[in-house]
Amino acid sequence: MRTLTAGLAAGLVLLLAGAFGGCAEQGPEPAPDQRETETPSLLDVDLELTFHRNEEPVQVSRPVSVPLEPGQVELAPEVHLEQALTALVHGPTPAEAEMGLTSFFSQETGDILRRAVVENGRAVVDFHDFRTLIPGASSSAGSLAFLNQLNGTVFAAVPVDEVEYRLEGSCEEFWAFLQRECTVVPRPQRS
Repeated sequence: MRTLTAGLAAGLVLLLAGAFGGCAEQGPEPAPDQRETETPSLLDVDLELTFHRNEEPVQVSRPVSVPLEPGQVELAPEVHLEQALTALVHGPTPAEAEMGLTSFFSQETGDILRRAVVENGRAVVDFHDFRTLIPGASSSAGSLAFLNQLNGTVFAAVPVDEVEYRLEGSCEEFWAFLQRECTVVPRPQRS
């Protein structure tokens, strides 16, 4: 009798566990969020970067694939500008260097871009402090080459009227490094 009662009790426990969610089948798994499973589409763009060859500015086209947000069909100006400047501050690729292209920028300076935005026809480009990484850019010839590379890249990337450069958020600090006063650079006139 004891064995029969123990067996019934065990059966009753199993039955109740199934009724209250123990081993009973669960409902269907919720569908995963579709946004997590969508792979972003890529947009192929050509970035126009300015480097130097024999002390002369040279425009170089560099193809890249940029991820787009779902539903997006083109790059926002800020994204295009940021992509171009990120490529610029990494310097010439080995293949570009073999073609004789030079720059103050290199893999060592690849993380100096803080942010790049476009506001009311003006690009604002802010850098982390790079002064110890590229001290030669502060000489008179160096600052001219440095600005040629920045201006050529910015104005090729976005249709802005002017660009303001900053160092750690300060226009004065950026230009003091180049031994000049804070300046907003206008788009060069086409000749």
